[in-house]
Amino acid sequence: MNYNALKRLLFGNFSLWNINMVLNNNVSFSRSDVNSFVSDYDSLTGRYIGNDSLTNDNRVTRIEDRPSLRLSKNFTRRLSDRFNRYINVSANIQGQFLTEKNESSFDYRNIDRSFSFFTPSASVGYNYQRFNKYTIEANLSGNSTPAIPSVDQLRPIIDTSTSVYNINLGNTNLRPSVNNGVNFSFNYRREQPTRKADLSFEVNGAASDVNDGIVDSSFYNRQNGRRTVYLINMDGRRNYSAGFTGRASFKLKDNKVLQFNYSLNYSNTTSLIM
Repeated sequence: MNYNALKRLLFGNFSLWNINMVLNNNVSFSRSDVNSFVSDYDSLTGRYIGNDSLTNDNRVTRIEDRPSLRLSKNFTRRLSDRFNRYINVSANIQGQFLTEKNESSFDYRNIDRSFSFFTPSASVGYNYQRFNKYTIEANLSGNSTPAIPSVDQLRPIIDTSTSVYNINLGNTNLRPSVNNGVNFSFNYRREQPTRKADLSFEVNGAASDVNDGIVDSSFYNRQNGRRTVYLINMDGRRNYSAGFTGRASFKLKDNKVLQFNYSLNYSNTTSLIM
């Protein structure tokens, strides 16, 4: 649901410096059902025998509500047959209310959970077009995205009959993780129909910091060769990425075009080791 007349309701005919205000509420409902039948092969009888410790039914019901207030302002300037410049600045003040219910044939996996998050975002967009010469586009945005632990991370089904050397215990005290990210892109396109060669390139980058990230805390027992995994929350994970793409095309005879593309990408993830 969108309500676009909020500014008129609150401020009447006052233009509020041409700032746009939109009230939005997004409600979603989802449900997934998984029925798992697990059996083990008996080499003596040549038959499959049902495994009651792993066979289960699981249903996840999720209701999510995202109310938000979006503020935006546009700056434009145009000179006929010369150039066109456009700048957009926006901010989204948003909350997230999440309810999730897990129903399982295993009683210890029956969980009801409710969460509330503050998930703001902001962006700045720039577009400059020089007619019959080139176009420049640039965007900068930032957001905050939460993620809740799954039931398999909280209370996993442990297969002690086959996975005797690798046991995942999970952790019922896991907290939601929050990813705070920034994204940037810059695009240049030369637009000169009379030239025989065209050039364009794009540069993009992203950086994010994860608070309360869910990671493995492993313990290895040298005596029996068993690895036990216990999930924990930990700060200190950071992700970085950057990319460059360049294109050059040359017009040949008989409407033929020769094109060259070059791409370069970089990514890096750092984590605090304890």
